[in-house]
Amino acid sequence: MNRRIITLILLLLLSFIGYFVYVVFIDNGEPINLDQSAQQVLEDVEMVKKQQKVYKWVASKEIEEGYLDEHIHDIVERQRDPQNVIQFMFGTIILEEPELFVQTFETETISKDLFKVDNPDKLKVAANLMNQISRNGKLSRVGVINVRGSINQEVTVRIALEYSDGMEIKVPVKMKLYGDAHGEDHEIYYITSSVWDIIEEIESK
Repeated sequence: MNRRIITLILLLLLSFIGYFVYVVFIDNGEPINLDQSAQQVLEDVEMVKKQQKVYKWVASKEIEEGYLDEHIHDIVERQRDPQNVIQFMFGTIILEEPELFVQTFETETISKDLFKVDNPDKLKVAANLMNQISRNGKLSRVGVINVRGSINQEVTVRIALEYSDGMEIKVPVKMKLYGDAHGEDHEIYYITSSVWDIIEEIESK
């Protein structure tokens, strides 16, 4: 075989190995601003609360509701991006809001996770799960490395977690689009990975 071809093959092989090492061991992804994520969660919750009040008023006045949809359009659009779902989830962890945390997960998945613990107070169970993910508040950085899969269907988001004690771990988080009675325009991503699987990845480090 021609020496030039052999050299080219070796260079390509070394490039691939270098890229693999970078992605697996070095690349910690695009960082998520955790404080900003927490603030966005608070703003979204406040907007939803206001919407609920407005819908009640509209119903009492027998006014058409259609025009109100634009007020929650931004929230829906954000949750149609897998990275934003990750931001929301970790925002709820920073805020220590278990009721919001569980809403980022597909209903059947989170229900099974919560009922694995024999405690009737499921919000306390959720709070404990959040605490295990943050490792008792040591979480210092979250990075989104990549999103793989069929966009608008099922995807896997690979994230990098860093903790204040120096521990680093990369975790895959699966998501799927789910809609509601309003149709495709209201489809958003929900996490389908078990919380216990995420915690197991973290604790395996």
